[in-house]
Amino acid sequence: MALCICISLLGTNGNASVLNGSFESPFIRGVDPEPVDDKEGGAIAYFLEDDVPGWFTDQKDDEIVLWEDGIERGGDFYYAYDGNQFAEVSEKDDTTLNQVMTGFDIGDTFSLEFAHMSEVDNSGIINIELLDLGIDGIIGGLGLNADTVLFDQNYNSVGVANWTFYDEDIVSPATGNDIFLNITSISNKKWWNFVDAVAFSATGGNIPLALDFSGTGTAPEPSSLMLMLLGAFLLKTKIYKKICKISRLN
Repeated sequence: MALCICISLLGTNGNASVLNGSFESPFIRGVDPEPVDDKEGGAIAYFLEDDVPGWFTDQKDDEIVLWEDGIERGGDFYYAYDGNQFAEVSEKDDTTLNQVMTGFDIGDTFSLEFAHMSEVDNSGIINIELLDLGIDGIIGGLGLNADTVLFDQNYNSVGVANWTFYDEDIVSPATGNDIFLNITSISNKKWWNFVDAVAFSATGGNIPLALDFSGTGTAPEPSSLMLMLLGAFLLKTKIYKKICKISRLN
């Protein structure tokens, strides 16, 4: 049976080149003690970014807020779009969710998918930005190290506690550099925005992080190699979190 790292270990989204795109890890009820704020119908959990695979934030307290499926607020029920958990991007300040994606081939074209929801109709606004990070793979820089904006668009909420799913084709082809995904809340600070089912796929070349270890294709079969690849990627992700945060603050 095929084993896909992103699907089986870190999420339920089957088109995942974004790590943990459905925010199913860490499992809110699987942590001891549970870092939760119990609400009617579910719970809200506050995790340090290092405990949320793939994602980091520029919130001053380094917290990423995950909601559990079925929470009731003000008579409205908030359910995950995919799986059982989803992420908040707007509780305290104009907060961000960020991820660095790697492994693209020159000339790849991209498709970005995500679901957006807010607690208010039309006024819940997020911005989605994709940056080619240049040769150095770090935010900022000049010349070959300069960043290039591949995509930059705002999205308004549609309805209250209602998911809207988006599927965007990215026109700019890949240069082979790493790509930075930035999701930002730009609403009034009192409004909550939420995202779920974030996926970023490439065509025309390699699709990063969707690795088939079934042994029936061209992918390597040994489990030890799978663990090495996963460990190396997670280590690189932690390093990126720190480097990108430092470069954003400077």
